[in-house]
Amino acid sequence: EESSTDGRTRPARRVRAERHRHQLRLQLSLFRPLDGRRGVEDDLNKQFAKVKPADYTFKVVNPKTLIIMGRTNDYSSEQIEDLEIIRRKYKNVIDIISYDDLIQRLTANLENETEIVTNHKVENIVKNADGFTIDDSVFARSIIIATGAGAFKPKELPLKMNDDIKKRVHYFIKDPKKIANQTIGVFGGGDSALDLALELANYADIKLIHRRDQFRGLESNVQKLKSLKNVEILTPYLPKDIQLIDNKLDISLKEMGDTQLRHEQFDQIVVAYGFRANNRFVKKWGIDLKGTNIPVDRAMKTNIDGIYAAGDVVSYSGRVPLIALGFGEAQIAITSIMRNLFPEKTLTIHSTSI
Repeated sequence: EESSTDGRTRPARRVRAERHRHQLRLQLSLFRPLDGRRGVEDDLNKQFAKVKPADYTFKVVNPKTLIIMGRTNDYSSEQIEDLEIIRRKYKNVIDIISYDDLIQRLTANLENETEIVTNHKVENIVKNADGFTIDDSVFARSIIIATGAGAFKPKELPLKMNDDIKKRVHYFIKDPKKIANQTIGVFGGGDSALDLALELANYADIKLIHRRDQFRGLESNVQKLKSLKNVEILTPYLPKDIQLIDNKLDISLKEMGDTQLRHEQFDQIVVAYGFRANNRFVKKWGIDLKGTNIPVDRAMKTNIDGIYAAGDVVSYSGRVPLIALGFGEAQIAITSIMRNLFPEKTLTIHSTSI
């Protein structure tokens, strides 16, 4: 039992329940729309004046939503400028960062403590008595695999092509200005294809080819493309053959449900059929796979002692592909490694304290 302010006693369970309700009300209040930080602070101080300690006051430090968007390292200067305008416009309610921003923030904290090796594909991992040798050059006591969904490769145009033709078939366009005033074919029907077509239409004539009359991407983008005079939409067509004739790509298109071929000419084409992810390269290291993912236990251990996994590469019952969950799994893996390497330690070890 606990004493109340009026001298009467109440069962401890009831007190805990009341505190829990106050905590829940506080959480709901903090996540409501904010008209102004100062006003919300005053409102919270009044609302919870009877239940909070007398010397406590509420301070709303960062009441913003965080949005983590895609990659921006290959954005053009115009795209970067547009993104910055959006960031500034909504900075009072949303903090928008890209995966590249996130990577930069994370690596900035590691520069003095961790050696970061890039542009190196791990080929071999050999287990030794006291650890692992990686590519005959690096020794490690333990390993964490965090390869995400796997190595991404674009789905290629399924046509036979010689080297001269392949030079004109692209899966990315880093500098749209290099294709200015050309006729460009964009193949695909998802958001990537629509976004590419819209971006490239600022520099070139576009022909968008899709195998269905309906697009999987945003309908608003489809309507934007239809409104542009330098964009032609060809549906429902499949590419059946590609040749290089008179310094132009000549592509035979077959209309779905018909046998007739239609020939279209392009200076270059961009294929936006999506990507394939593959984690199967870990099998040669002796690691079990379930589909394209690595099964792990509650400690994020794989089937090989000393090798752990975290992030979208892992598989266990009930997992959802969230970046926040991946961060938590990395902490679990690190704690498991430290407990294994230093069993004499009794305190729980977190990645933030290493």
